[in-house]
Amino acid sequence: MDKDRIVMILIFSILLNLFLFFSLIWKSTSNINDDLNFQLDVKQGKIIYNNTQLIDYIRREFLIPPSDIHGKKSTSNITHYSQIGQDKFLDKLLNERRNGFFIEVGAYDGEYLSNTLFFERERNWTGLLIEANPTLFKKLKSRDRNAYVSHSCISLIPYAIEVNFTFADYYGGVIAPTDKSVITGNGSVQCIPFMTYLMALNIYHVDYFSLDIEGGELDVLKQIDFKKFQIDVLTIEYATNNYQKTSQKLKDITELLVGTGLYRLVTTMGGLDAIFMRNPL
Repeated sequence: MDKDRIVMILIFSILLNLFLFFSLIWKSTSNINDDLNFQLDVKQGKIIYNNTQLIDYIRREFLIPPSDIHGKKSTSNITHYSQIGQDKFLDKLLNERRNGFFIEVGAYDGEYLSNTLFFERERNWTGLLIEANPTLFKKLKSRDRNAYVSHSCISLIPYAIEVNFTFADYYGGVIAPTDKSVITGNGSVQCIPFMTYLMALNIYHVDYFSLDIEGGELDVLKQIDFKKFQIDVLTIEYATNNYQKTSQKLKDITELLVGTGLYRLVTTMGGLDAIFMRNPL
């Protein structure tokens, strides 16, 4: 083989390797840009709840699996934790059902006023705990609950969107509390549609859904396909700081759920929560 031919082969090999190298860099950069653009779209409310890329993204970035040391960091030996006995009432309503799945939106620190801890400890349930307040979420995560936990908020629209949030001790939400003394800070939080959480977990049957977000409950309920996702029992906070608004909110929630033909209002508790149960098939 003559010298010129060897040189040409070497030059061709070098050029080919350079081409492949820069192609990989371009592809990698392109993928990074695509990911960044997607994340920006998620924050700006441009991605609908059933987008497959969104579902994968939420599963990967916003759902922390259950702890392997369930509840070892609990600070209390109390059996029932709910504010006004919701867990005790629901346990009877569900005939002491075991091995269920719950979702608690507004999970606080995972123990104080928890509507789901009893079911986890005493009835061997698991589920999903959602809390937007970063201080409370840190405490929640430290509880080592036997449930997925998510530092996020539930979306009031069928799109994922980042919103400004009011943080407060055991209060707060998209709708700010009226008592400014309880406010501990403000910040941005990623809000995720209810059905996106469930699809990310591949869950289509929820035994108990506890919804307490200080104001946006009705909007959340409007986004749920109750025929596709079977929810057996719901407790929904309807209380406000105004009697007329409270009455209207309860009326609106009841009309929405009963209007599906799937639910009945079981009772209200303490002027705080309404309990709905799915009608038998």
